[in-house]
Amino acid sequence: MSVSFKDFPLESLYNEFNKNIEDIGSDYCGIFMREDNKFPGIYTFCKKLVRNLRNILSNKLQNNLVTNPCSYLNYWMSKEVFNIVSHNSVQYQIFISMLLFPWRNTYTELSNIVENCSNPSDIFYSLTDISKFNNIINYVHNFKFLEEKIIPIIPEEKESYCNYIHSFFEKYDEYIRICNADKYENCYKLPKHPSEYNPQNFYNKLQCNKLNEPNAEPPAVPILDDTDGNPKDGESSENNSFHILPIFSSLIGALLVPLLTYKLTPVGSFLNKRIFNKRTQENIYGEMNNIDLEDISEGVNMNLDNEPFHITYQQV
Repeated sequence: MSVSFKDFPLESLYNEFNKNIEDIGSDYCGIFMREDNKFPGIYTFCKKLVRNLRNILSNKLQNNLVTNPCSYLNYWMSKEVFNIVSHNSVQYQIFISMLLFPWRNTYTELSNIVENCSNPSDIFYSLTDISKFNNIINYVHNFKFLEEKIIPIIPEEKESYCNYIHSFFEKYDEYIRICNADKYENCYKLPKHPSEYNPQNFYNKLQCNKLNEPNAEPPAVPILDDTDGNPKDGESSENNSFHILPIFSSLIGALLVPLLTYKLTPVGSFLNKRIFNKRTQENIYGEMNNIDLEDISEGVNMNLDNEPFHITYQQV
């Protein structure tokens, strides 16, 4: 059976026992009317008790979660009465004894009894720590419910149950100490002794430790689309422009640096002089090379009659 809960698995049944009630027309709770002035709520509680007993004995519970609802009704009664009397243990014992009357009358008024409800005087006797003992009773009933109804637990609700079980790791030892100090006058009357419900055993049985293990995730694979490998036409032209611009700027810079160096620094004057001198020398050499050989031949007297040549050079 699957059940949703916030604090404990049987809380839906507890809430059903505790829901508001209309006048049931019973005289079983008349003795609590004058007590209601001093302890507000005790009269209404008595009427709730009668209603709940009738629903149990008639099999009309909406949340039929436990095999022995009368036992859980005893826990509900103990806790609610203890809250009404503001944890006054003496007044608690008085009201528990007074509630025996409407309990028995309701039990005997029904001719078709299908449940053997325990007498409330058989439990909650001579308690020295009522609040903690109420917690033990609720613990036993909820773990008994887990044992009988919830194993295996569906995955969607596993975490809630594991958290609930884990919350009793330290409380469990305390409950055992309380029962030992009480000498089992009350603990042995429970459906099960708390020592039979070790939370660590339940935790291991449900494999709750696996909830804390991280899930192995496969390495992420990059998703390639059109934008990664093949840019669109518009984007391609923009990208080309961005690539060409730095190259063009570099070329302009390479041309401007020598020009500025030539114009604005002494290097320009030095180069101009070098170039001027070189051009002057080239002009001189050019003029010398351009002298006409005919001019040279005019100054040469040649005798072809087997006489030695006498060359006379005209002085330039």
